[in-house]
Amino acid sequence: MAEQEEVSSEWTVNTLFTYMITRLKAMEELLEERKDAQNKAMEAALAAAEKAVAKAEVATEKRFDSVNEFRQTLSDQATQFVTRTEYGLSMGAMNERLSDVKTRLDKQEGKGVGLNAGWLYLTGAVIIVGTIIGAVIAVT
Repeated sequence: MAEQEEVSSEWTVNTLFTYMITRLKAMEELLEERKDAQNKAMEAALAAAEKAVAKAEVATEKRFDSVNEFRQTLSDQATQFVTRTEYGLSMGAMNERLSDVKTRLDKQEGKGVGLNAGWLYLTGAVIIVGTIIGAVIAVT
C-alpha cells in the first residue's frame, strides 16, 4: 500500500465544540446588542410619538378654543341683531309717521296756496276798485 499521508487536523470534537460554543455566545451577544439597540430605538420612537401626540392635542385644543370663541361671538351678535318681526313692526310705525307728516305738509301747503290766492284776489279787487275810483274821479 502506498504511503498514506496523514493529514493532521487540529480540529477535534472538543475543539469543534468549543469553537461552536464560542460562536454561539458571540451570536447571542450580537443578537442581545441588536435587541437592545432596537429597544432603544423603539423607546425613542415611542417617546417622539408621544411628544407629537401631545403637541397635536395642544394645537387641537387651541383651535377648538378659538372656534368656541368665534361661536360665542356669533351668538352674542345674534342676540343683538334685530329680528324680522321687530324690523317689520318698526318699519310699519315709521311708515305711519311718515304718512302723517306728509299729510300735515300737504295740508299746510294747501293752506299756504289758499292764503296766497286769497291775497291775490284781495289785491286784484283793491286794484280794480282803485282803478274805478280813479276813473270816476278823473271823469268828474
